[in-house]
Amino acid sequence: MISKCHSDAVDDQFQQICSGSTLPSQSVRQLVESGFVVVPGPISGDPFNELTAAYDEVMAVAAGPDFKIASTTTRMSDLLTYAALFHDVYLYPPLLEACSHIIGEPFKLSSFLARTLRGGTPAQELHADLARCSEDAPLLGFILMIDSFRE
Repeated sequence: MISKCHSDAVDDQFQQICSGSTLPSQSVRQLVESGFVVVPGPISGDPFNELTAAYDEVMAVAAGPDFKIASTTTRMSDLLTYAALFHDVYLYPPLLEACSHIIGEPFKLSSFLARTLRGGTPAQELHADLARCSEDAPLLGFILMIDSFRE
């Protein structure tokens, strides 16, 4: 999740992100109108295989308060503390540009979760992670799928 960040130190970085051109205007329009957009991933080929292997490795040995096995998912909070390889995901220029369009002011990464879904479980209902009137709004969530998406 990415949310607002109030700091003068990040203004220059924010302006650089805003002036980027890696997110097509058609994608920006769809994001604004529909609330979501599918963007080709930040990583492919061998680096992607390394990312999926790192994910599987972290999830296989995870324990403690950041790790939870539930009925439909296995979830890891604060994944970035376990593998620096994941930094390229949230630093992906089209994602940052999407954030700048939606949030409209400097922002920060507020959480980076890992979630493994169990096959055959019912889909979660579409929902908002926070109320529109929340002081943390707006918030932009992103999903990077690292396995085939199937029932």
